[in-house]
Amino acid sequence: MLAVSPHLLFMIIFPGAIALVGWNIGVTILSPLNALLFINFVPVTTLLVSIFQGNYITVYDLLGTFLIIVSLLSNNIFVRMLQRIGSKQPVQTHLRERAS
Repeated sequence: MLAVSPHLLFMIIFPGAIALVGWNIGVTILSPLNALLFINFVPVTTLLVSIFQGNYITVYDLLGTFLIIVSLLSNNIFVRMLQRIGSKQPVQTHLRERAS
C-alpha cells in the first residue's frame, strides 16, 4: 500500500478534484447544453494525444473524428436556428394579454 500511495494521491488530486472543478467552471461558461455536446469531443482529444505520442492513425479514427465534428457543428447550428425562431415570437408581459 505504501508503494502506490503517492500514485493514488496524484490521481485523486489532479484528475479527480481539479478536473471536476474545471468541468464545473466550463459548464457555467458554456451552458449545460453546450457542455453536454462537447463531452462528445473527448475521443477527438484522445486522438490528438495519440498522434503526439506517435501512434498510428487509421482511416476509422479520421472518419470518427470527422463525424464527431460534423455532428457537433450541425447540432449547434440547429439549436441556434431554433433559438432565433423562438425569439421572433412575441413575448407576453402581462397576464391580461394572455387572457384577452
